[in-house]
Amino acid sequence: MIDEENSIKDLDREMEKLRNINLELEATIRADKVTINNLVKSRSFLSQTALELVELPHKADIYEFLAIKLNNLVPNSITTISAYDEHSQSFRVRAVAGFRETMEKISKKFLGQSALDVTTPLSDLNKESKRILLTGELTKMEEGVYQVLNGKVPKKICKIIERMAGIGDIYAIGLIWNGKIYGIANISLKKGNELENRETVETFLKMASVVLQRKKAEEQIIESEEIYRKLLRESFDAWVIHGDGNILAANNTAARIMGGKSSQDIIGKSVLEFVHPDYRETVQKRTIWLYKEGGTVPLFEEKFLKLDGTPIDVEVVGTSLKYKGKTAVQVVFHDITHRKNAEEKIKKSLEEKEMLLKEIHHRVKNNLMVISSLLNLQSRYIKDKAALDVFRESQNRAKSMALIHEKLYRSSDLKNIDFGEYIRTLSADLYHTYLLDPSSVKLNLNVKDIMLDINTAIPLGLIVNELLTNSMKHAFPECLSGTITVEFNKKAENFILKVSDDGIGLPDDFDINSTETLGLQLVNSLTGQIDGQIEVDRTHGTKFKVTFKEEKFAK
Repeated sequence: MIDEENSIKDLDREMEKLRNINLELEATIRADKVTINNLVKSRSFLSQTALELVELPHKADIYEFLAIKLNNLVPNSITTISAYDEHSQSFRVRAVAGFRETMEKISKKFLGQSALDVTTPLSDLNKESKRILLTGELTKMEEGVYQVLNGKVPKKICKIIERMAGIGDIYAIGLIWNGKIYGIANISLKKGNELENRETVETFLKMASVVLQRKKAEEQIIESEEIYRKLLRESFDAWVIHGDGNILAANNTAARIMGGKSSQDIIGKSVLEFVHPDYRETVQKRTIWLYKEGGTVPLFEEKFLKLDGTPIDVEVVGTSLKYKGKTAVQVVFHDITHRKNAEEKIKKSLEEKEMLLKEIHHRVKNNLMVISSLLNLQSRYIKDKAALDVFRESQNRAKSMALIHEKLYRSSDLKNIDFGEYIRTLSADLYHTYLLDPSSVKLNLNVKDIMLDINTAIPLGLIVNELLTNSMKHAFPECLSGTITVEFNKKAENFILKVSDDGIGLPDDFDINSTETLGLQLVNSLTGQIDGQIEVDRTHGTKFKVTFKEEKFAK
């Protein structure tokens, strides 16, 4: 018995180690997936916003647009966009987004004016504020509202403003492009929040600086064709305009991506010369649609060919327009080859880790089956029936755990197991193991196909094993006939397992909490492990009912 208990303890320790390895691998896989999702979301946001900015009507309030977009990108914040006027050399708040009514009340109470009327001369900025402005980088304002207001309001009042508005960290960035100042963006996070997507925010605000620069130019331009040229000339994305199958105009960024030195290297060439053969039919269809319907086609991933024939992955947005009086198509694109390569590496890494996790489940199953086989071999030398029963029960416990790992190994879901299917397989195995005359005892199964986490499935599997074994061994002595029933279902948030029989029942003095039977002691302990409750009904035979809620393991 001591050897058996030590073996079980050793087995428990090994299982705990393997569970920890499983959890570490699953955490790594989830982190990799989160990285991919965040990358895709950031690229999608920036691409979509760039397109919206290009299509923004001339009379639209660009400052309001930028404030709302920034507030959507950084939820639970107050965002302000201030414009810089070269003539007065001062900043004026042009848009506020997020908790606007609260900010208006606070501004009128402590500043005596609307937040949209707050004006700050450039000369009033202290040395540190000017440094932050000119770097064009997102910087945390260590002194909070006091620093934002350039010390014009006492620190004590600024602290009151922060408490009333629930403000935590504040960030600022100068909206600068080609050495010119176009404004300031402030992000005031609600207390308890952190700036999680800093790189995306900074990229968006740098894009906003370009757009504000374009807006200045747009105010001086009348003809739409010239407007497009001015807007796109300084674009960080590549663009080309093509018509009648040939490239009519392009910027140098497009030429460099395609392997040239300047736009003249690609202007005049056929568009399809730069499109990978696998995508030429799709590009032709999209172009025909743009000529016929106008507007814009959705963001699309495809492959281009550089001047030397090297393929590259790109994201493309196409828009119809008039160029020199004729219908043409403007294509804005950027190279995503590095991103695609990174995604492929992450995908490969995920596949390798999933394969490793499958291998772990397979090896655990094999090790448990080896233990079961060793117990079976050893039992052949045991003549004592009580000792032989102990070996056989230990063998079945190992097999019940091995069965779980076998099903996980063969499943596409490496964390959850179909416990209904598991019960059907396990009960059939035990039925043929313990019942010498299967025709005398009927096995009735009413189990739902419910997915359980491996950390719940293993102890619950052992509980099913022990309760079924107990019924099959003791409920029908001397070839009595009867029925054993197993039920497993879910009601609201509770999982309910019932194992019952109409056999001879339990002794009158039976108490599940003080039983000396190893199997039922194990059932009691495992029920506590899954934070469940066990009930015993001895009215007609014996019925065990285990109720539990599946533990929410860290993801």
